[in-house]
Amino acid sequence: MLCDLTSFRNSVLGSIFVISASAGNINNANHFLTVVGICANLIFIILPFFFEMSAGVVSTEKSREGINPVLYHLSVLCGFVLLIDPVMSIFQRTLSEKSSLFMFVRKHTDNTRLEAAVKRAASFKVNRLVRNARDVHKAAELDGDIGQGLETRYGIAMLAYAKVSDQMEELDGFRRTWNRIWTRELFEDEGIWLTTHVLSGNLAQVTVCVLLAALFIIVYSSELFQQGLDYLDKLVPGYSQRWRLVVPLFVGVVCGELTIISIISKYIPSSVNTVMQFRSGGFESLKGRSFLKLRYAIDNSSLLFGSIFWGTFYTSVMMGFFFMILFGIILWPDFAQLIGLLFANIIGIGLTVMLKWIVLRSYRRVSQQGYYRKSVVLSNVVNIILESWNLALGIGYMVIRGLYFMLAATMFIGRVDVPFLSQDACFVGPIELDSFPLIFRKDLLSHEAHRHPYIERLGVMYMLKLQHDDFGSRAGTYWRLLFIYALLPWMRKYRRHDESLVISGFKFAANRIWTGRMPAESEQSVESSKQAADALSELEMLRAENNNLRMLLFGNGKSSHLTSSCPPDLSGSGVPNSLQKSIITV
Repeated sequence: MLCDLTSFRNSVLGSIFVISASAGNINNANHFLTVVGICANLIFIILPFFFEMSAGVVSTEKSREGINPVLYHLSVLCGFVLLIDPVMSIFQRTLSEKSSLFMFVRKHTDNTRLEAAVKRAASFKVNRLVRNARDVHKAAELDGDIGQGLETRYGIAMLAYAKVSDQMEELDGFRRTWNRIWTRELFEDEGIWLTTHVLSGNLAQVTVCVLLAALFIIVYSSELFQQGLDYLDKLVPGYSQRWRLVVPLFVGVVCGELTIISIISKYIPSSVNTVMQFRSGGFESLKGRSFLKLRYAIDNSSLLFGSIFWGTFYTSVMMGFFFMILFGIILWPDFAQLIGLLFANIIGIGLTVMLKWIVLRSYRRVSQQGYYRKSVVLSNVVNIILESWNLALGIGYMVIRGLYFMLAATMFIGRVDVPFLSQDACFVGPIELDSFPLIFRKDLLSHEAHRHPYIERLGVMYMLKLQHDDFGSRAGTYWRLLFIYALLPWMRKYRRHDESLVISGFKFAANRIWTGRMPAESEQSVESSKQAADALSELEMLRAENNNLRMLLFGNGKSSHLTSSCPPDLSGSGVPNSLQKSIITV
C-alpha cells in the first residue's frame, strides 16, 4: 500500500513538473509561461539539491547509499540544461531585432532553418521529378519515332519508363548518412525531419554513459570488491595480484561504454533508413495490408523515451557484466588449469575446422558445379561421411547457436528501432512478442504525415485555396491534367476512378465545403449500385480519356487551344459523367 501511494505521489508530482517546465517551450511564448518554466526547474530540481526539508508528501532528504549521489548530481545537471532554453528566450527578447547577436541567437535556437530546409526539399523533389520525366522522354525520342501521332508518343514514353522503372538506388549506409547530415544534404534534398523521440532518446543514452561510469566507481569502492583485492594480495606475498580483478572490471566497463556508443550512433541512421524505405516503397505503406496497424494507437509512442533509456541501460550493463565475468574467470588463478585445457580444445577444434574447410573446398571444385554433381559416386560417399560427422557435431553447433542468440538478444534490448524477431517468429497466436519496432515506425510516420515535403507543398495549396477563392479552379484542373498526362503519362495508374471511395459533396476544385456528415450505408449502397450499372470497362475509360485529351489539345477540329488562357468547357462533349467527375477532382 505504501509503495502504491509513493508511486501515485511521484506520478502526480512528475506530471505537474513536466507540464509546468514545458510551458515556455513553444515559439513566441509569453513572459508568464517562460517564467513558469524557470520556476518549475528551480522548485523541482535545483533547489531540492541544495536544501533538505520534509513537509507532508514532499521531502527533499537525500540518501547517500549506492548510486543515489550520482543520480542527484546528474539530476541537477539536467536541471541547468533545461534552464538554457527559457533563459535564451528571455535573452533574445532583450536584444534588438537588427543586431547581429540577435540574428545569431535566433538562427541557432529555433526551427526556422529546419522548416526552410523542408520547403527547399519540396522544391528540389518536384524539380527532380520533372527532370527525371524529361530524361525519360529524351530516351523515348532516341528509341523510336514519335511523329506517328499522339498515342504513339504516349506509348513510346511508357515503354521508355518501363525500361528504367526497375532501376534501384541503394540506401545510405552508416557513414554516408552521417556525412549527409553533416553537410545538411539530407535535410535540404530529402526533407528528413528527425523526430523528438529519437533526439531525446540519444540524449538519454548519453546519460546512460555517465551512469555506467558512476556504476564502475561504486562497484570499485564497494566493500565486497575491496575484500577481493585484499584476498589477491595475500595469494603471492610480495607481488600484487589486484590486476586479476581490476582488469576484468575495467574491460566490462569499456565494453559497456562501447555498446552504448554503438547504439547511439545507429539510431539516427536507422530512423533515416526507415523513412526512406517507406518513401520508396521498400516497406508497405498506404496500400499495404498491415499498414492499418501503423495508424492505430499513435499515443503508444510515449513508450519510446523510457524504452530507449532503460533498454540501453540494460544492454550496456549485461554486456559489461558478461565480459567482466568472462575475463574474470580467465584471469582468476583458481581457474588457470581449466582455462588452459579449454584453450587447448579451442585450438584443436579450430585446426580441425580449418582442415575440414580446405578439404571440402577442394572436393567442391572437383565434384560439384552449382546444384549439379560431376561425380555421383564420390558425392554420395562424401555426403554419408558428412552426415555421420555432423550428427555428433550438431550438439556443439546448437550450443553455439544458442549462445549467439542470447548475445544478439542482449545487444538488441536497447534497439527498439529495428525488429529483432522476424514476422513469422514475432507472433505466438494473437500475441505480439516485440511491438516496440512497430511503435517506433508509428512515431516516424506520424511525423512524416506532417513533415513530408510533398505534404508541406500540399498544405500550401490548401492554405492558398482558403485565402483565395479563385485558386484551384476548373480551368486549372484541366491544365494540371494536361501537364501530368503529357509529361508523366505513367502517373495515370494512380488515378482513382471509383467514386464510391470519394466522400460525397467534397470536391476541392469545385470550391464546396464538406459538412462533416458521412453518407449512410444505404446511400452508399444505392450510389455504388448506380455506379456499377453505369461503369465503363477499363478499355473504354482509357479511350474516353484519350479522346478528351485530344479535344483539349486540338479542339473539335477547328483550332488549337494550346495557346489560350482557358481550356474549353467539357459539358455536353460526349465524355461520360463519371469521367468528368474524376477529371474535376484531380
